[in-house]
Amino acid sequence: MKVIYQKSNKNKVWFDLEVSEVDSKISIPAGKFYLQGKEYDLPEVKDLDFPIGSRLYIEKTDTGADYLVDYTGLAIPNSFGEGIGAPLIAWNDGEIKVLKHVEEG
Repeated sequence: MKVIYQKSNKNKVWFDLEVSEVDSKISIPAGKFYLQGKEYDLPEVKDLDFPIGSRLYIEKTDTGADYLVDYTGLAIPNSFGEGIGAPLIAWNDGEIKVLKHVEEG
């Protein structure tokens, strides 16, 4: 698994939960995600199959935010609003890659 660090802050997009990978399965602890300064709770993900072609987004839900796993490349995650989109967090293009935000500066 490769972690890709992106400079950001909580007034833009902020995801820094520890994603782990074992045998093409990913796990993420429950935690917080921030988008435009608003805090969203995210549930735990445990031993999720994540084969080549998979993509993991954070999408807007009726109660806040949750993960959307796309195994087909055809899913359209629910946007947080016009011009905001649904952040892509992890993808598998032959190697699992995870986007993690770090403080700007």
